[in-house]
Formats: sequence, C-alpha cells, structure tokens
Amino acid sequence: MRKLSYILEHSHECKGKYELVFLLETDTNKIADVVVGMYKDPKRRLEMNCLMVPQLVFLSSGQELSPVETSEINERENKNLADGLACGYYFGYLKLVLPKLEEQIAKSEQFRYKITKKKLFILLPQNCFTEDNIEDADDRVKWAGNLPECKINRGGIKARSYKHAVQRIEMPRPDGGFDEYHFVLEYATPLMNLYDMSMHADAPLSRQERDHQVRTISQVFHIPHRAT
Repeated sequence: MRKLSYILEHSHECKGKYELVFLLETDTNKIADVVVGMYKDPKRRLEMNCLMVPQLVFLSSGQELSPVETSEINERENKNLADGLACGYYFGYLKLVLPKLEEQIAKSEQFRYKITKKKLFILLPQNCFTEDNIEDADDRVKWAGNLPECKINRGGIKARSYKHAVQRIEMPRPDGGFDEYHFVLEYATPLMNLYDMSMHADAPLSRQERDHQVRTISQVFHIPHRAT
C-alpha cells in the first residue's frame, strides 16, 4: 500500500479528504480508540512526507537502481501485485468518490451536522484481515446508516452507484454515559484481496510475502512492527 499512500499524497482531487488509519495487530479490536484519538489529537495523524524519499537505493553507494533493476526487484517481491491493487483502488474508487464526499455529506439530512470531519477514514489493518461489519472487530463502532448514493457513469455502466457507510463510535465515560462520534469509515478493500490471496494455495502471494508488504508499510510510516 506504499503506492497508494504516495498517489494519495500527490492527488489534487483527494487532498484533505481522507485519513489513513493504520492498525497494529494489537489494535484490530481498538478501532474506536485509534480513530477517536486521531480525531482529538491532530499530532497523532500519520505524516506521509517520508514517501517522497526514493524507495530503492543502494545503501552502500547511494546509487539509485535502474528501471530494469527496479522492475526485477518488484517482480521478485510481488510489489507489482501490491502496487497494482493500490492503483486500482485509487483510480477505480477513491479518485471518483473522494472529490464528491463533502457534497454527499451535505445532502444527508441525517448526518450533515453529526459528521464533523468531512473525510473518509480508511482502515489499514496490519494483518490485512477486514471484517464485513466493523462492529465485529470493535463493538463500540456501530453502523449508523449510509450517505446518499453517488452515481457516476463508469466503464459502460450508466449511473453506477457508490455509497459510503457512516459509523457511530460510542466511547464510554466514567459516569456511565458515552460520547458519540460519527465518521465515514471503512476498510481499504485491497487489503482483503491480499489476505485472501495469501490464504489461497494457487495465488502468487504467500503469507510470508503478505507480512513482508505490511512490514514495508510499517517501516515507511515509522510504525513499530510486531511479529505474529
């Protein structure tokens, strides 16, 4: 997903319209804590400027690899596969829906005043596993409804429908009540593809290679990786 992060960072259409939420192995059931923590404290948001550093450099000499050498390494480490999934996620989904996100929130009578951060929060679990219902991972995160559909002509399909789920997070207070937050929140679907491929005997991605991809993400964003 390094490629996705790089593309989003340099996308004029998506700038300021998303937050990447990285979840360590120990955080997969603490989604509410991580998301609300990012909401309350901007310093906890992950900076992505480090992605501008060239990714493939000879450590001894500082010499950048040639395009042929880079391609060979990418193919050997299945980076072409991960990059392809990331590019498809951006060009086939995020680039289409993020520019219209604030407009879709404004159209919603139910959520326009409840969603205070007009962004898509994208969950990136370290183990690549995504629940069909986020509540199954953290029961403080409840599905509250959907934003109005966004219809776009795409690939010969007229008025193809895209919609976002709104999640309500309930954070308990010491007095027995709870603070309520609403977010446009979802998993990054390419991660589930990587997980499924790592579990399929005929797929070109082993579990070890999947974990290597996640470790690469962790290193790029200075997130401590914890072995499973």
